[in-house]
Amino acid sequence: MSRIIMPIPCHFKTPAELCDTTVARMRGALATARPGDLLFLTGDVPYAPQLPTLGSLMREWLVQNGVPAESLQLIKGGVGMFSEARVACKTVSQSGAREVVVVSSGWYLFAGKPIWRRRAKENNTGISFVSIPRTGGLRTRLLYGCIGVVVRAGIAAGLEKPLERFFTSVQKNRTKGFTLNGCA
Repeated sequence: MSRIIMPIPCHFKTPAELCDTTVARMRGALATARPGDLLFLTGDVPYAPQLPTLGSLMREWLVQNGVPAESLQLIKGGVGMFSEARVACKTVSQSGAREVVVVSSGWYLFAGKPIWRRRAKENNTGISFVSIPRTGGLRTRLLYGCIGVVVRAGIAAGLEKPLERFFTSVQKNRTKGFTLNGCA
């Protein structure tokens, strides 16, 4: 098997529409993909109960833009950086792929790279990153900059597991509705 390409979702523009950052990341994923690559999609959160999830809207967008449905897989259970990296890297490893390519914004990658690298290593999976420029607003960049500093300091201090429990418990409510504007 070739590689798994994973464009990371950002948020919703409207209850049933993806934001510009998510679309830019998917375009980046398509530009990165080679023949035989598969796309795995996270974003198992709706804008509100009973509405489509980010992942299902991403799948729909990709199919509408010529990606064969059989080369797409929705990954369930992730609600944020820690839980998405954990479930995604495990799923990639079980698929038989040897490498995952995470496509996201630089501000997300600053906070997320250490987490994704550790989960990939745990699953004996190679990992690389593609940064999509000119996404997100000042508020988001500042927020993820702070999260990145906390994550890196926490890992260095041996506090990764408590950090993961904290962030995942705080982000679990996203399964009931996720309205944070990541482009702000």
